[in-house]
Amino acid sequence: MENKDRFVIERGRPACTTFKTVQIWTDTFEKLKAVSEENNIRLCQLIDDMVSFCMERLEVVEVEAK
Repeated sequence: MENKDRFVIERGRPACTTFKTVQIWTDTFEKLKAVSEENNIRLCQLIDDMVSFCMERLEVVEVEAK
């Protein structure tokens, strides 16, 4: 992924074949499942690619309490 302005999904074999369980909201799951099906990509690969994309650009800022 060279272009940091786009989220590009690269289809390929997974580097890791083990899984962990996470909880997400139902509407989030439905959105991810729709993108997964529209692009013919496994849900686990989509989520992994999205997390990697976001982690490279993550910025944590402190917010003053009101």
